[in-house]
Amino acid sequence: MIHQPASLRILLLTLIVAIFWNSFASAAPLAPHRQCARLSKRTGYTLLGWKGLRAGLDAKAYERHPTTSGGGELGDVLYIADGTDLARSFAHTHICEIYADTTEWHHMPKAWVSQAQIHQRVGPHTFPGAALFASHTAAGVHGDASPWQLGIRGSDIGRIGLVAKCYPLNNPCTAPGLKIHYDQLSASWSIHGKPDRGH
Repeated sequence: MIHQPASLRILLLTLIVAIFWNSFASAAPLAPHRQCARLSKRTGYTLLGWKGLRAGLDAKAYERHPTTSGGGELGDVLYIADGTDLARSFAHTHICEIYADTTEWHHMPKAWVSQAQIHQRVGPHTFPGAALFASHTAAGVHGDASPWQLGIRGSDIGRIGLVAKCYPLNNPCTAPGLKIHYDQLSASWSIHGKPDRGH
C-alpha cells in the first residue's frame, strides 16, 4: 500500500470538491436577477411598464415592432400596464417589458385622462401627441387593486424609440407583483393633470 503525504490527500480532496461544485453550479438555474437583462440597467432606456401578449402575436416580431391594440378605453393605442398583474390579465403567451428612449421620453408630452373623459370618449383627442395615463377598470386583475395604464399612439411609437423585451409567462423576469407607480412618477415624468380613478 502506498502512503500519500497529508498535503497531497488534501490537494486531491480539494480538486474533487472543486470539480463537483463546478458541475453543480453550471447545472443550477441562474438567479432571476441574473436572467433579466433589463434595458433600463443600461444608459438610454426607461422602463415604461408591461404588455401582455394575446394568442396569435409572435413575441420576437413584437420585440422588433410593438403595435397598437386597435381599441379600448383610450382608443387605438399601445396599451402598457403599470404592473405585471395587469399585464397578466391580458396575456396568453408572453409578457413584454416596454422601454422608451430616455431622452425622447423626457420630451414627450404626457397627460392624465380622467374617468369622465373616458366615459365621454374624448380622452384620446384631448391631448394630441401625448402619452396618455389613466386608471384601469381592474376587471379580472388579481393581486393589484389599483392598476394604472399608459397609452402610446402608433404614430409616436417610433418617435420615442419604443422597444420591447418579451418573456414567457412563467419567466421570473415578469413575476407577479412587479409594479411602476405612475401616480408617484407624475412630477418626475412631467405628466400634465392629476391621477383620477373616478367614483
